[in-house]
Amino acid sequence: MEVRFDTKRLIKLLQEILSSEEELQSDGILDFGEDGDIPEEALLPRPIISDFYIEISKLRTANLASELPHDQLVRIVSIMDRHVRDSMEVLLNQPKQDENEEEKLWKSLKMDRVLRACEASLIILHITTAPGMPKQVYMEEVIENLVSFCRFQLENTIYPEYDPVYRVDPNNKCKL
Repeated sequence: MEVRFDTKRLIKLLQEILSSEEELQSDGILDFGEDGDIPEEALLPRPIISDFYIEISKLRTANLASELPHDQLVRIVSIMDRHVRDSMEVLLNQPKQDENEEEKLWKSLKMDRVLRACEASLIILHITTAPGMPKQVYMEEVIENLVSFCRFQLENTIYPEYDPVYRVDPNNKCKL
């Protein structure tokens, strides 16, 4: 069975992401340091990440991901890693019964950051698990960040939602 894949949309998104990265580099926005907070301007909008995720998934399914230039693959993985690091320790569920509009807005913004990081993680996984990838794509720090992000979200968002053992009461002053 032959898989047909139209590359026009992928190439357009790839060029948009890489040109945006070059603009940020020239403006000095990407000089925030390793441990510093990532400025919002250094992050791509979620719709672009979502569209790129869909296109890279199609490329991976067609087994054509290794056909992209290797330097662009490495840059994409680095760009997506920045989105993962941005949401590495974002807490979503903070139980409050009486949320006002401002708290709802903050929660919505946090949810958007986490979902953007999840899609960036999936892009990284699609690229790194594609057959025939160059060794430069497998960056240890990126993989560690991805695992840390997943572990944090599982322990602090997913598990507490379904298992009361993982829930933390913010009013409890007891220290272990």
